[in-house]
This record gives sequence, structure tokens and C-alpha cells, in this order.
Amino acid sequence: MTQSRAAGRLRVLPRALANRLFPRRRPAHPKRVLIAHHLLTGDVIMLAPLLAKLRERYPQAEVAMTVRRALVPLFASRPYGARAIPYDPHESSTLDRLFDEKPLDLALIPGDNRYSWLAATALRTRAGR
Repeated sequence: MTQSRAAGRLRVLPRALANRLFPRRRPAHPKRVLIAHHLLTGDVIMLAPLLAKLRERYPQAEVAMTVRRALVPLFASRPYGARAIPYDPHESSTLDRLFDEKPLDLALIPGDNRYSWLAATALRTRAGR
């Protein structure tokens, strides 16, 4: 059953605010990168150059991308080494997998900033969570 975005936002907001209260410098060579979005198929395919550039600049980095569940199979072969994290802003339970991830060093939001709070939730704090 689909729910409103409010439940997910209520889970994201406290974590993002906590990360903002303890800012830290971004490392020169991120080890873990997140691309946070909820785009349609064509838009996800058009992110291939971004994935290629990330792989070029940070060859050792682990790259993850939030995607609609239906698009997870596109990442079965791990293009550019990226892996998919199923995400739906209407289902707060999809945040569980993201919250279980190790903290990330860099988060990118392609297209618009609606997912900036989600990205802020995933970044490391100075305390090293």
C-alpha cells in the first residue's frame, strides 16, 4: 500500500538535521558515494555519463544509486560499478536499506533538490557514525 511522503520525510529530517549539526570536511577522495533520486527510466539511463565520470575521478569508490524498484534490474551487471538501492518516497520502509548503509562521503542529487535531505541523511558526521 502506498502512503504519503510525510512518513518518509519524518524519518529523514531528524537524521539530516543531526548531520548538519556536526558538519565535516568532504574528503578529497570519497570512498562511498550516493546518487539520490527517484527518476524515470530514461532519466536514469541519461545518468550514465555521471557514473562514468565518478568512476574516472574516484576509481576505488563504492557508488550506490537510489532507484525505483522497477529499475533495479538495470543495475544487475553493476554498470560503472554502481549498485542500486530500491527507493520510493511514498514508502518509508524503503529508507531502511539506505539507513542500513555505511555512512557515505559524497552525495549527489541530479536534476532537482527534492532529495537533498535524503542525501544529507546518508553523509558521515564528524563523529564518524
